[in-house]
Formats: sequence, C-alpha cells, structure tokens
Amino acid sequence: MRDLDSLSVDAAQPTEPRKERSDAREPLPSDAPQPAGTVSALIASVRAFGERLFSLVILEGKQAGVSLAFMLGFGVAAAVLVITGWLALIACVVVALVENDIMGWPWALVIAAFLSFAGAAGLVVLLMQRSKDLLFTATRRQLRSDQTREA
Repeated sequence: MRDLDSLSVDAAQPTEPRKERSDAREPLPSDAPQPAGTVSALIASVRAFGERLFSLVILEGKQAGVSLAFMLGFGVAAAVLVITGWLALIACVVVALVENDIMGWPWALVIAAFLSFAGAAGLVVLLMQRSKDLLFTATRRQLRSDQTREA
C-alpha cells in the first residue's frame, strides 16, 4: 500500500505562478466547427441515412415481391407435376389390373377413383385438425382474462 504522506502535497514546495486570465478572448480558428453548422450537418447526415435506409427497404421489398411471385409460380408448377404423376400412377395400376385379367375396366376405374377419394378424405381430415391452430385460442383466452381484470 502506498503511504498517505507520499500522496500529500508539501506546502513548502514552490508552485508555478498562475497565468492571469485576460478579458480579451482569442478568436476561434476558422476551421473550428460552428454550432449551427454542426446541427445542420447532423440533420443532413440523418436525412441522408434515412433516405439510404428507405431506398434499401424499397429495393429489398421489390426483390422479396419478385421472389414470392417466383415461389408461387414454382409451387403451382410443382403441384401440377405432382397431380400429373399421381394420375399416371393410378393409370398404371388400372392398366396393370386390366392387362393381367385381375378385373375389368369398370371395376379398375372404380378402385382408382376410390383410392383418390380416400386420399383426399385423409387430407381433409388433416386439414380440419390443423385448422384448430388458426383460432388463436390462447390469445383469445388471454384477451378475455385481461378484459375481466379491467372490468
């Protein structure tokens, strides 16, 4: 630990004479920033930053819109290809059943239609189960409890 005596200033030490302050102020150098200029420069800088940010948001929004349009188009094309593949698969099953004399055309087509309707029914059941998540039950319950607290 440092000794407190070593930190104290000796009163007997001579001190430098103080420079007397003159009443006349020296003029500011010409390159010193003026307060009004600084504020206006700050405002101009913030405005330029806002304009660049806004331009960036607009450009990215346009890019996102174009990407979304392409994604929707690709999704529709993929759905068409999946449907075409499903129909080809069903046609192959029907032709195989008829060519191997397992059953005639009418019954093979009925079975194909039944398989398609069964698949669609399964998807509808899944859709109905998932639709319960769209009701915002927890949010509505929270809002109801907030309303009863306020009343």
